[in-house]
Amino acid sequence: MALLFAGDRLDHLHREIEPALQAGSDVVSDRYLLSSLAYQAEESDRNWVASLARGVREPDLTVLVDLPIEVAAARRRQAGRPEERYDADRILARVAENYRVLARGQSGVVVVNGDQGLDDVSRAIRLAVDPLLAPSG
Repeated sequence: MALLFAGDRLDHLHREIEPALQAGSDVVSDRYLLSSLAYQAEESDRNWVASLARGVREPDLTVLVDLPIEVAAARRRQAGRPEERYDADRILARVAENYRVLARGQSGVVVVNGDQGLDDVSRAIRLAVDPLLAPSG
């Protein structure tokens, strides 16, 4: 599974992200390197999973929207989305903890409390992202 996700990430990087950046566009991706380490390290050796990402462009910023598992599950149900492979509470709890540990050890990671209203979460994300989008010079 880790190899499939790594291959997909590289394909996405080469086909979509790099061309968009070269064209001068800003790129926002809903999952990237931290996701591989948080999810695939549940099934494979974390160092091996990390080695699959060698040479992949580092993000300028990673925003981790952190919220309790039960809130995430309730929101998923409310949106009418089915429970998928990684949505089981026991798996999400481990993945969430992986994200938290990874976020503490990485520069360029901002943790936003997702257990707030949409306006508050949006505001916190904008505060983290806006400095990257400000015109330079």
